[in-house]
Amino acid sequence: MAYYFIATYDVTDEDIYAAYVREVGGTVAKYGGMVLVSSRQSELAEGSANRTHVVIQFPSEASARAWYADPDYQPLLALRFAATANGSAVFASGLQ
Repeated sequence: MAYYFIATYDVTDEDIYAAYVREVGGTVAKYGGMVLVSSRQSELAEGSANRTHVVIQFPSEASARAWYADPDYQPLLALRFAATANGSAVFASGLQ
């Protein structure tokens, strides 16, 4: 069953976030993941905050959690934390 990493946040430092985006794809691919959504310019349908949204699909919960814990990802995660605010990230299972 597919498993997802879903993040929503405000980008506060464009340069640092760009460095994160340039590097993160390799770590995602290492675990069979695929970025389904990476939206910097989304259209707000409801609510009051137009944030960046990211959805990454992994083949399993184990692969998603292994990616997040990977030592190669940790410096990139620190970059994302430095570049964003007011966010949240969740792991979620797919329906099938």
